[in-house]
Amino acid sequence: TVTGSGFSPSDTTCSLTNTGINIITPGYTCTVSAGQVTGSFTVLSTATRPTAEFVTVKGTQASDSYGIPTPLVIVARITLNPSSGNIGTLVTFSGVGFDPADAGACLLSQVPVAPVLFAGVSCTISASGSVSGQFTVAPTATPGGYTVTAYGPTPGDSASALFSVGSPPTLTLNPAFGSPGQ
Repeated sequence: TVTGSGFSPSDTTCSLTNTGINIITPGYTCTVSAGQVTGSFTVLSTATRPTAEFVTVKGTQASDSYGIPTPLVIVARITLNPSSGNIGTLVTFSGVGFDPADAGACLLSQVPVAPVLFAGVSCTISASGSVSGQFTVAPTATPGGYTVTAYGPTPGDSASALFSVGSPPTLTLNPAFGSPGQ
């Protein structure tokens, strides 16, 4: 979301641009009313770390062009599918925004660090900065919430998501005894 003031009262529309590699999706919104700017945009899914871009808002008047003083920092994100399960559940994950320089194998970590959540982990960062992989919920996992983090070799090149381990099924045998043929 972009908001601001001090534009010409005669402005009614504005445009959004950024320095460097384009990160603003087409279809952004930007309007000016009585000198007040409001707008929004989505960061392109191809944007990767370690990008920090400055966004500029331009009004219809030539003198109305202002850069937002704080850079927009691209952060990676991952999604787990499913985001909850029991022991033995196969979990796949994917994400975007990783540093393409970290292309290759990546690692997973978890909080809390014990008991172990993962078994059979695979994790790869592509040359375009996307990440994908999978793990199986280990037999040692106990019910509760875990923060799962995928990370590359460059410090800060990471993203986290939450995973919840459910309670194991319970079974009851009644009666707990029997005679042959019964």
